[in-house]
Amino acid sequence: LNRSSALSLRNKELKYHKMEAEESGIVNLRKVSDVKTPEETSRRRTATLVGRQTKVTDAQVSFQIVTPERTYYLRAQTPEDAEVWCSLLKEAAGTGAQLSDQRLSSSGIPVIVEKCVTFVEAHGTTVEGIYRHSGTKSSVERLVQAFEQDASSVVLDLSVNAIHDATSCLKAFLRRLPDPLLSAALLPSFIDAARIDDHDMKLFQLQALISQLPAVNWETLKYLMIHLSRIADKSDENKMTVQNLSVIFGPTLMTTESLEAPDDFSAANLKWAVVGDMIRYHRWLFQVSGSPVRPPGA
Repeated sequence: LNRSSALSLRNKELKYHKMEAEESGIVNLRKVSDVKTPEETSRRRTATLVGRQTKVTDAQVSFQIVTPERTYYLRAQTPEDAEVWCSLLKEAAGTGAQLSDQRLSSSGIPVIVEKCVTFVEAHGTTVEGIYRHSGTKSSVERLVQAFEQDASSVVLDLSVNAIHDATSCLKAFLRRLPDPLLSAALLPSFIDAARIDDHDMKLFQLQALISQLPAVNWETLKYLMIHLSRIADKSDENKMTVQNLSVIFGPTLMTTESLEAPDDFSAANLKWAVVGDMIRYHRWLFQVSGSPVRPPGA
């Protein structure tokens, strides 16, 4: 960039240093909602570039990085440099298959998860069979693709998107993760925890395993369990009890399309038990404000 600042891009982190202001920081590109190219910026002041005789407008060399917390204004030395930086930043901020590649909201939750859950909580908590019924396959795939292309620009609207399309989109996203939300490495331990007879010991073990999850997995799991608890709270209307939800989300969170588990009914029961306990006891397991010190009773 210009000679008063420096940038360093590595993986999905952009480090910057403003020399005159002695300001440094890191931009998490997973939380970037937009990278505005020079053509998309509105500044039009004329300036002479250092080391060049040609005059160009700021609009040719200025670009922006937009996050939920802040918009960063950057200025390259040449239009070519600006184009290269925008291309690199957009690629780095892109969405991949892994959970660690997803665009994140300001809460550290994948945008696709937060938008689908917010939509369901606004319009679907009392819908009978919510999460049990499936959306239209073609509509669900279009929605999944839209989130893959640019999650930040997707707007869910009840006049366009059916509630079951949104729930199926969320389930498809979680099911297709190459490494499941509860982590393939920890799945055997979660299954073993479900076999523990002592109630308190089982919950202590579940909490210990949950704490080993990567940060984005932990935050996403907590967010999802709080949501499913709210759904279960309205089971008189939607007919989706904790047990019904655990039957759906057990395999969704603990198996992926690339990591199929054997057809073992006892293993399936244990997955249901794990997710059921996470829904029932999420306040204690994730230490939600006001949760008890000791594990809640069965």
